[in-house]
Amino acid sequence: MIIALICISIVAMIFSFHNREFSYYSSNSSTIEYVNAEVLEILEEEIDDELGYPRGYQKIKAEILEGKAEGLTVEMENYITVGHSVILEKGSDFIVCADIPDGVSPMFSVYSHDRSYAIFAIILLFIAVVTFIGKKRGLLSCLGILFTLCMVVCYMVPELFEGGNTFLVTAFTLVASTIVSCFCIGGITIKTYNNVLNTLLGVGAACLTYFIFTCMLHLGGSAIEEVEMLSLISNNTGLNIGGILYAGVAISSLGAVMDVAVSMGASLYEIKSVRKEATFKEMFRSGMNIGRDMIGTMTNTLILAFAGGTLATLVIFMSCGIQFNQLISSNFIAAEIAGGIAGSLGIVLTVPLSALVCSYTLNKKIKIKNSDRKHRRNYEH
Repeated sequence: MIIALICISIVAMIFSFHNREFSYYSSNSSTIEYVNAEVLEILEEEIDDELGYPRGYQKIKAEILEGKAEGLTVEMENYITVGHSVILEKGSDFIVCADIPDGVSPMFSVYSHDRSYAIFAIILLFIAVVTFIGKKRGLLSCLGILFTLCMVVCYMVPELFEGGNTFLVTAFTLVASTIVSCFCIGGITIKTYNNVLNTLLGVGAACLTYFIFTCMLHLGGSAIEEVEMLSLISNNTGLNIGGILYAGVAISSLGAVMDVAVSMGASLYEIKSVRKEATFKEMFRSGMNIGRDMIGTMTNTLILAFAGGTLATLVIFMSCGIQFNQLISSNFIAAEIAGGIAGSLGIVLTVPLSALVCSYTLNKKIKIKNSDRKHRRNYEH
């Protein structure tokens, strides 16, 4: 029943997002549609790759396969540059940007390769491999991932866009995603309850740390690269630009924190199941020893993920001859460092929090069970 409820929630979120009308659009795209087309013939072609990348020109004849212009045969020019390296051949499927306003001749241009089938194939391959290795738990994990993605894309982003309360929207997304993901991983068990609580505590610690860092570094909404576009949206919808930073850190640290919390919970649960006489102090000490081995790799994972996302920007900075003080004091670098370290500290703090919560709840659970058995024996006697 719970799995069915999760599936229904996913379908409902996707349906709601698909039919939702937003209060503001930066441009009028009501006459534009992106549709599939097939190349019938290459009329002209001049392509040169002497510089190490293709550049040139194509003139093609193509048939529109869907949309308002379905069945129409059109000729269009395809300019090949560094940023638009879409080289077509006869029989190629591609995406056309079709602008068809009323009372005006339509305009067609090459947008990109048709990547939909390849993307679906990659996703199905991922699900197949995870299911083959993880069996039922692997399939449920994929369901948890899909639910989390739907919560972020279909609920969180639209609500923030429309000026929703950043704290409430982010908190609800985190709680719902954590509960569903932990349930898909461990089912309805004491481990799942612990994993949910530990994950939320860890993410909360990361967000609190990030808030302190933003105050120290004087960061605000201006630290976002797209602040000018966001400010235009904010003026029309009430979007909280500064809140986007906190929401981004919370979501980016959720996966790593959950990984630590689940691993800690599973390890301590196994220790308690094998050695039921283990005390709270012994359990906590074991949890800290286990967590210390996890801290190094997990913090590396999160910090390197932040560093990888900034690599292209750093290369551009280097080409401009940027100075050290200029680089280290820039909004972009300060925000990335604050986000990476705050997320990593959230992982580190998850270790003692998980050890504390799991040691307490598992010992309390065993004591209750033992008291129940004693009461049952006395009643039977």
